[in-house]
Amino acid sequence: LDVGDKKAFTIDDIPKLIANLSAQDMDNSTVLQSIRGFRRMLTAERSPPVQEVVDSGALPLFVSLLDRHDDPSLQFEAAWA
Repeated sequence: LDVGDKKAFTIDDIPKLIANLSAQDMDNSTVLQSIRGFRRMLTAERSPPVQEVVDSGALPLFVSLLDRHDDPSLQFEAAWA
């Protein structure tokens, strides 16, 4: 999965984004791009997949990123999502 800045994320990407956020050894850049993927999905103008994201178990991962004091951008994206 390409988690680059310009990718349009869909509900099909949720499992990979969850895996990226859950992995203990994932680098901050990949985690940041994954949380941005969720934010972009949730801020879609039409039919954001809110229930699908909630059902995926992503919310506890978002909350855990709020404790990441080593990277304020992760905290910002997690709070935004």
